[in-house]
Amino acid sequence: MSKRFCIIVTVLLSSLTFAQDNSLAFQLPVLKPYQAEWGEMLNLSDYLGKKPIVVNIWASWCPPCRAEAPDFELAWNAYRDQVLFVGVNIQDSEQGALAFAEEFKITYPLVYDPQGAGIRNYRMFGLPTTYFFDAAGNVAYTQRGQMPGAQLKSILSSLTGQTLAQETPPELGAFQALASKGQAALEKVQTFDSEGATHVEDGVAIDYGTEPPTSGEHYNTWTGPGFYTSPEPDGNNVHSLEHGNVIIYYDQLNPASLGTLSSWSRLFTGQWDAVLLMPKEGLGSGIILTAWTKKLSLVQFDEAAAAAFIDAFRGRGPENPVR
Repeated sequence: MSKRFCIIVTVLLSSLTFAQDNSLAFQLPVLKPYQAEWGEMLNLSDYLGKKPIVVNIWASWCPPCRAEAPDFELAWNAYRDQVLFVGVNIQDSEQGALAFAEEFKITYPLVYDPQGAGIRNYRMFGLPTTYFFDAAGNVAYTQRGQMPGAQLKSILSSLTGQTLAQETPPELGAFQALASKGQAALEKVQTFDSEGATHVEDGVAIDYGTEPPTSGEHYNTWTGPGFYTSPEPDGNNVHSLEHGNVIIYYDQLNPASLGTLSSWSRLFTGQWDAVLLMPKEGLGSGIILTAWTKKLSLVQFDEAAAAAFIDAFRGRGPENPVR
């Protein structure tokens, strides 16, 4: 996977204050399955200033784009009367875009811009990138990197003034059943003495006693929730562990296993109890799970064992235990 195009950044949610900018109003061809409802071309200027709009820029080959797709479809179904969603497919083949749409059963309009010419005025730092326009046509928020489902709902609530009843995620029951099934694996968890929790300046060299690290000095910046396709600094990751998050290191997992872990990263997205996926070379088809002073190495992916570890240690970091 090319790191130039599919970059996961620590969750970056920013409020922008500039007025409506018509340079962001693209006109792009609509993918064929959506043309009966939306026509052959979608002109964003026809909708700007009339209702809030979500523009999600993605590619079918981008893992975090795939990870967030179900959350966008759920949100669209919940808010479609108040908010327009538009998916912009770039750096992709039309065949790949159509396969993605079919796989994730996307019902909001998807437009095709293989060279990114129509969105050249958007500030792109990788995929996915999402722009949120308010009802006046102003850019209210931008998200670079995977959008956690809880934050997506929060932004839409802010834009519409409507808060939906909290839903129980459909994956939660299955996860809890797996966690109960995998309790025996907790006997293999390694527990280490804490190496401290002092904050140091970002970029300072730090020596850790475990690999990957499970405690110790760490940077002021922490690694946020999400599915990462390139490694983050250990100093950021240890700070995330101190929060109470679980980091799962992966290498060459099959799509089904990676899909399971991805669904858990969408399920648990809190600041103090999230699940993060982080690539690490040399693990093959195995994974390493880490929490504060805890580590479980699995030579082969075992979803029950992994769920048990997450359930046992997520949300129990020293900085702010929430479970």
